[in-house]
Amino acid sequence: MLQLYVCKGAPRLLQAIATDGVIPFLNLFSVTTKHGEPVRALVLTSIIAEAGILIANIDNIAPITSEYASLSVCL
Repeated sequence: MLQLYVCKGAPRLLQAIATDGVIPFLNLFSVTTKHGEPVRALVLTSIIAEAGILIANIDNIAPITSEYASLSVCL
């Protein structure tokens, strides 16, 4: 269930961080469509997810996803 939350929430979390200006170089991802969808953030998270799939080694992927999941739950 957490994976579904991360897939749905990650682009919106990235867009919110970019909109708030927490990390200045992420301003590129603050743009949304007229319906409020963060398309640029969705593309970036899809690329990151695809890279994780292409790595295909759970030992390399697990620390990254664990840290992100913990961070997204805490925020």
